[in-house]
Amino acid sequence: GAQTCREGNPVMRGLVDRFGLVPALTVKGVASTGLVYWVGREARTHPRRAFWTAVVLASIQTVAVVHNARELRR
Repeated sequence: GAQTCREGNPVMRGLVDRFGLVPALTVKGVASTGLVYWVGREARTHPRRAFWTAVVLASIQTVAVVHNARELRR
């Protein structure tokens, strides 16, 4: 139900609190798309940097997913 969860990311929390879930998720989707686009462009000239950036971004997302899954089990 409403108000049973809260966003852990302080930037996204402000967006969710101020504008609601759907606009905040839209911002998150645009940001994620931009990062994927940037990594793809970066790979042309700096493939190692692009690779490690992608690894870091995927690791951060994995940590968030694992944390959320553990929170759901409570």
